[in-house]
Amino acid sequence: MEENAIWEPKVDAFFLRGQQEGVFRIDFSAATLTELWLGTVIALIDGERRGRIPRAPLAQLAEQAFLQGVMRQDGTATA
Repeated sequence: MEENAIWEPKVDAFFLRGQQEGVFRIDFSAATLTELWLGTVIALIDGERRGRIPRAPLAQLAEQAFLQGVMRQDGTATA
């Protein structure tokens, strides 16, 4: 049995429940949201391990990057 087979359905269910409650967008499947979340977390952990980003704000960075995206908060873009 694959290692992630235990927790993956639980995370999918979390995102599906959030979609049903109107918390998460529905144009991505719950499985897609799970993969996006996992990819974000793995990338941050790897960056910390390699010394590219500090360890302290990892949880906050993961939450902000996933829930708020990486767009500027004022919604404007620069060229």
